[in-house]
Amino acid sequence: MKIKNFSLDDRRITQAIKAAESGDYDEAISIYSELIRHHNVSELYNQRAIAYTGKKEYQNALSDLTTAIKLRSNDPDCYLNRGNAFLRLKNYDSALADYQIASSLSPNNPIVLNSRGLTKFKMGDTEGAIEDFWAAVGIDNNYLSPLYNLGLVCKSMDKIDEARDFLNRALSIDPTDSESLKLLSTLDQG
Repeated sequence: MKIKNFSLDDRRITQAIKAAESGDYDEAISIYSELIRHHNVSELYNQRAIAYTGKKEYQNALSDLTTAIKLRSNDPDCYLNRGNAFLRLKNYDSALADYQIASSLSPNNPIVLNSRGLTKFKMGDTEGAIEDFWAAVGIDNNYLSPLYNLGLVCKSMDKIDEARDFLNRALSIDPTDSESLKLLSTLDQG
């Protein structure tokens, strides 16, 4: 992890990242907490928040992400991750507000667009959701999530053939994607 003006122990950061990737979120949180005691920088709070999210401790994640944003208000990843925590807590208005900021800071980020689209869909703004999902696909046509989400939206609109087409496109990217396979199987049953 590159952090400006700080010399951090790369070995410890590597350990924290590996711990989080292997699902040992407690270890990752412990290491990030140790590093934060010595270096009060947004990237460490952001990474610890991701580990908290892995443990489904969304309030702790929100606290860390709010601190990260106070330390560095122009980091779109912090807004994206805080939006994700709000989304998981079903606080859609706050999630959408953070995704809007992330999008203004990083307008060509397909992950932000997909997340914002999913939030709009959950809020009942189907047209806005479709627009964001298409924008995400337009930036990265190998990004599976917006294709899956387009399939989900089409299913909700009873456009089964279109839903099947989007899910098949998603599966052409990753034939083992369990969510796409599961949703496709519900289409085939109906």
